[in-house]
Amino acid sequence: VLVIATQTFFRAMHNQRALELNADLQQLLDQATESGKARYRAGETAHHEWLLVRAELAVLQTEKIRLSSTQRALRAQLNELRNKPPLEPIGRIDMQLEAVSRSDSDASDLATSPELR
Repeated sequence: VLVIATQTFFRAMHNQRALELNADLQQLLDQATESGKARYRAGETAHHEWLLVRAELAVLQTEKIRLSSTQRALRAQLNELRNKPPLEPIGRIDMQLEAVSRSDSDASDLATSPELR
């Protein structure tokens, strides 16, 4: 149960971050669309530039729908593990990950490994 809970937690955290990045990308592409339209009106570029951005926005919207569906399934799994109703809201999933430093002995072990030869 501990392994399943840990895997579900990290999948939910990854999914949450993917949704956040998707929203950020959509905002950037919205700005690029407006910029492309302004350049097109001024005669500096062809109309296909901002049409390509609109197509990319459609791809991001499709991805957002997929991520949202996955988020609902992960929320239900996490709530099942917590013995809560499936639609119980879960707050922001956040965890501080620390970088692991490698010692010099680790580096020497890697230098002699057969995979590197």
